[in-house]
Amino acid sequence: MHRRLQQVNKLLQAYSSGKFDRQLDASTGNEIIDACIIGINMLGEELQATTISRNYFNNIFHAVSDMIFVLYKKGIIKDINQSVTTHLHYHKSEIVNKPIHFLFNTDDRRLFALILQQLKNNVANVAMETSWKTVYGTELPVRINAEWLKTSANNRNGLLLTVKDITSSINTKNLVIRAMVETQEKERKRIARDLHDSFGQQLSAIKFYISALAAAIKDNGHKEILLKSNEALTNMHADMRSICFNLTPKTLEEFGLLKAVYELCSQMEINESIRFQVKCKTSVPHLSKAIETDIFRVVQEFINNSLRHGKASKIVIYFEPTESTLAVKLRDNGIGFNIDDMGYIGLGLQIVQSRIKSHGGKIKIISQPGKGTLYHFFVPINA
Repeated sequence: MHRRLQQVNKLLQAYSSGKFDRQLDASTGNEIIDACIIGINMLGEELQATTISRNYFNNIFHAVSDMIFVLYKKGIIKDINQSVTTHLHYHKSEIVNKPIHFLFNTDDRRLFALILQQLKNNVANVAMETSWKTVYGTELPVRINAEWLKTSANNRNGLLLTVKDITSSINTKNLVIRAMVETQEKERKRIARDLHDSFGQQLSAIKFYISALAAAIKDNGHKEILLKSNEALTNMHADMRSICFNLTPKTLEEFGLLKAVYELCSQMEINESIRFQVKCKTSVPHLSKAIETDIFRVVQEFINNSLRHGKASKIVIYFEPTESTLAVKLRDNGIGFNIDDMGYIGLGLQIVQSRIKSHGGKIKIISQPGKGTLYHFFVPINA
C-alpha cells in the first residue's frame, strides 16, 4: 500500500507540473485506494480537457488581427492579445495593470468615461472612433467596440474592447474628401469667373444705360423710378461681388490670407448682425496657396457655424504664428453646446478636418452651453 500511495503522490506532482495525460491503473484490490485513483484519473482528464480548451482559446485570442483588451470593470487592463503589441509596439508588461485611458490622447481621455457610461446605461455594444498613441508617440486611428464581460450568472465582471486599426479606411476617406474639395474649389472659381465676366458686365451696362436715360428724361416721376431701379442694380451688383468673393476671394490670391479674412469679416458685418475682431500680434508668414485656401475655408466654415448654430453676435479671430506653426482661434459669444453631444460628425466638419489634417495640422473644439465656442486649429508652416 505504501508503494501505491507513493505512485499516487507522483501522479499528483505530475498534474501540478501540467502533465495531465498521466494515469494510474486502479486495479489494486483495495476499494478505497481504487476509488481515489479513479477520481484522480478523472481529475487529470478534466484538467487536460480544460487545458486543451484554454490553449485553443489562447491561440484564437492571439491570432485575431484586431486588438483585444480585457479590462477590469473600472478600466484597468487585465490582458491583451498579440495584435496590441504589433500595432502599438508596447510590451505586454508596459500595458497590463495600467488604466486604458493612458492610450488615448489627452483631449480624448473623456471618451472612455463616455463608453463606460453608455455601457452602464445598458447599451449592449458601444462603438467609437478616436486615435491612440503608439509607444513612439505617433497616432493610430482606431475604432473601438466595447461590451461587458459577464459570468454564467450574468453578472458584470469586466470589459472586452475590440479595437480595429482604421488607418487604411481613414486614408481612403480623406483622399475622397480631398478630391471632392479640389473639385469644389475649381467649380467655385469657374462660377465666380462666369458671374464676373458675364453677369457682372451686363449689370454694369444696364446701370450705364439707366443712368444715361435718367439724365435725359425730364419727367420727375419717371426719373425717380429710373433712379430707384439704378439703386436696386447697384445693390444687386454688390451682392454679386459678395457672392464672387465667397466663391473665390481675389484678395486671397492677390494679398494673402490675413487680408482675405479681414475682407470676409467686413462683408459679413454689413450683411449680418455680427461684430468681428481680427487679432494678429506679428505678421502671418507667406504660405502656399493650397494652405491659405484651406485655412480661409475653415475660418469661413467656423464663422458660418457660429452664426447658424451658435447664434453668435460677436466673433474674435486670433492668428498666432510661431517659427514652426500657424495657430488660428475663433471664439464666439454664442449659445454653446455640450461637446459630448456632438455625436455624428457631419460632412462639413469632415471636410474641415480633412483640409487641416492634409497639411499635418489638428483641430480642437471647446464649448459649453451658455459659454460660447472656441474653434482652435493649427498647421505646420513648413507643410
